Amino acid sequence: PPGISYDRTVDRAVTPHGPSSGTGTVSSLTVANAGSVSPGHSLGTVTVVGNATFQSGSLYVAELGAAGTSDHLVVGGTLTAGGATLMLVPDDSFSPSYGATYQVFTAGSIASNFTVDNTVFGTMPAIYPFVGAELNDDGLLTLGRSAVSYTAFTRTVNQWQAASAADTLSPDSPLNQSLAALNGTDVPAAFSSLSGEAYASVKTGLQQQSAYLRDTASGRVRQAFARFDEPAKTAAKTVELVPGLSLTAWG
Repeated sequence: PPGISYDRTVDRAVTPHGPSSGTGTVSSLTVANAGSVSPGHSLGTVTVVGNATFQSGSLYVAELGAAGTSDHLVVGGTLTAGGATLMLVPDDSFSPSYGATYQVFTAGSIASNFTVDNTVFGTMPAIYPFVGAELNDDGLLTLGRSAVSYTAFTRTVNQWQAASAADTLSPDSPLNQSLAALNGTDVPAAFSSLSGEAYASVKTGLQQQSAYLRDTASGRVRQAFARFDEPAKTAAKTVELVPGLSLTAWG
């Protein structure tokens, strides 16, 4: 069939050619090219009594929830999945954590395994570029630090230096764990905060703004010594006020 629901026991071989989902049991399963299997209607389990074969170009779509919870494909016989892709889909309860594991399938034996899709994890365009996902032959998916450097998305020297230091952190470091959820867009602001760059910029702005008071005082002195028939010269405007900050004095 082009696509089926597994919300029952199907006592025969099943060969879906399109999207298929549910939480039932089938005798055996062969997923054709362009076909897919997605257990449950959120998180769920599909059970195959005998063998399961995913042909080249087919998909196993596994949803990931809170740490340790995911869709599950149970194969009583042999799983053959060479050339097929495991597509990972985080649900609303998912939060990336280095070291988190997910049992996405179990099988009596495995002839060949899935290739993990990189749309979500482990590459620069991915949703979570700094988190890698590795799948072993026991069906256990483990999240860890990817090969993408934190420096890849930085824009300033200070950001780069903070990101370079973060690259040396151990995966179980609390700071490294909090950085796992970053995407490329988040990186500049996050590492500006870690570098102290924002503080330095504000401090410099306050120092520069004090020129208004300095210029006023200097202007009064020049006015006092000006000839009575000449207007006192006014100081040139040297700085602009930093938006959101009031006039400051700097000693």
